[in-house]
Amino acid sequence: MGDFDLFGLEPSTGAIAWQFRPEVGRRPGFGKLDTDGEMVYAGSTGGYLFAVDASTGRLRWASAVVDDTLASVYDPVVKDGTVFASVSRLPTLVR
Repeated sequence: MGDFDLFGLEPSTGAIAWQFRPEVGRRPGFGKLDTDGEMVYAGSTGGYLFAVDASTGRLRWASAVVDDTLASVYDPVVKDGTVFASVSRLPTLVR
């Protein structure tokens, strides 16, 4: 389940089993998530893509998709062992 953080829920009770809050990037639960049954894939504001163990909530890897804290990585899709994601960047205001 996504929010600003990611949460794993017990299927039989709905109780929170784990919570993932990254040390880099921000808000990994702000967009759509995908899973291959073992990992949960989540983008974030701040330019990162995460792979989180679906049963424990532990970070498996974090990838800085773009080196830009204004960029958002979102809507990851895993297909045949490859993870695809969208990236957008907020324009910088010029004064």
